[in-house]
Amino acid sequence: MKIAIDIRRMTEFGVGTYIRNVVRTLGKLDRENKYLLIGSPAKVKEIGSLPPNFHTVPLMEPERSVQGYRQFRAILKRFKCDLVHIPNLFSIPRVLPCPYVMTVHDMLEHMSRAREQNGFWRSLHVQLTNQVLRGAARIFAVSNFTKAEIEKLLDIPSQRIQVVYNAIDERFLHGHATPADRQVIVERYQVTYPFLLYAGRISPHKNVVRMIEAFSALKTELEKDEVFPDLKLIIIGDDLSGNPDLRRTVIRSGVQNDVRFLGFVPIEVLRTFYDQAKIFVFPSLYEGFYQQAAKFSWESSVHRILDVYHQVGNDKRHGGQTSEFPVGEKRKISGGVA
Repeated sequence: MKIAIDIRRMTEFGVGTYIRNVVRTLGKLDRENKYLLIGSPAKVKEIGSLPPNFHTVPLMEPERSVQGYRQFRAILKRFKCDLVHIPNLFSIPRVLPCPYVMTVHDMLEHMSRAREQNGFWRSLHVQLTNQVLRGAARIFAVSNFTKAEIEKLLDIPSQRIQVVYNAIDERFLHGHATPADRQVIVERYQVTYPFLLYAGRISPHKNVVRMIEAFSALKTELEKDEVFPDLKLIIIGDDLSGNPDLRRTVIRSGVQNDVRFLGFVPIEVLRTFYDQAKIFVFPSLYEGFYQQAAKFSWESSVHRILDVYHQVGNDKRHGGQTSEFPVGEKRKISGGVA
């Protein structure tokens, strides 16, 4: 079977971490199916070495652009893919030449967009997202909470949704950072002081603005007690250029010399930042994932993903699904298995 995976968001937090771990684990478990990783070849380096049944197909256009959609669809058609895995929720239906499975991490972006709109546009957004989910051959939810949200908000049948938990990246289980690891963050990032760490996306529900304000208040209290005078807040994640409000918050809070934005950091270096942080700050207001990830392994989760790949592949072969319209609509006509 020829399986495509959209990796264009691989250097983001959240979705990107998920893509890296799924692809890396597929490389360990599956040497039979052929995998096409659609996206930037440079991003694939973050995954590490992969077996010869994995191939990168360059696609630089963003997933939400018209050109990105057209090129993505053309790649699937040119390589005659049997299945494509889209690792995130999207809201514009795609007419693809093969079935797609998708991963839903949470429903927050859907709810936020619906809340920002009203009347006709809100109704249209809900209907389009519903069509996207119903068009999927299967839906992976990262927790029972996210599964329940999908069912409740968009009335998607429970049997269409498979819960597949996230797990801890095994590279975080290799013990504490070595002196050589610590020297890397000193030399590359000039980090020679105690710090609090936030690592993640920068978006409203992550509550990063309030975290910066709280850090400013903490610095004031520490100054009174004359402790940790050189304490910093390090923020690792999205590029600051797309979030000017954060820079304004830092200046307004008077901590411009104590807050550092490092942007994207390779996973091996991120591990050292986690190890060296005095405190890891998690100010998020809403998350869809199950937080006891240490209970699970990526091997067990990816085995479940592989089972679904094979089920969908069998559905396609037995149903003779060749027409190019949304998968959900095809099954309604043919009576195939959902």
